[in-house]
Amino acid sequence: MSHLSKIKTKMTNTDTLQETLNDFNILYTIQSNKNTDKPSLILNNNFSGTKHISAEFIWTNNNYELVADSPTWQDKRFLEHWQNKVYQKYACNTIIKEGVKAGFTNNSIDFSKNNDGTIKLVLKKWSE
Repeated sequence: MSHLSKIKTKMTNTDTLQETLNDFNILYTIQSNKNTDKPSLILNNNFSGTKHISAEFIWTNNNYELVADSPTWQDKRFLEHWQNKVYQKYACNTIIKEGVKAGFTNNSIDFSKNNDGTIKLVLKKWSE
């Protein structure tokens, strides 16, 4: 029997979470939830080349929580991918979506990755 652990996130948008998982080619299954209008996203077992993964994003208290079993948390690649890349990309995707809503076009958004792993995101808009 595995012990399940949870990490609360500030992820609230299902579409942005799905887009972020797709950006990393992370396969997942969508499972509807009777208690909420937000689905759970169950990660595929072949995440990041590992053999055993049991992890999913579950909607709880107005945000998604990442729930995973002990072997998953012990896999350093999973934690590294989660902490350093997925959450960062989710935030970037959120900023870009909000920028588009505010009138920025895709041509006016510059996105680049720095060697140290940080992201530079510039939204440009000229007024007339």
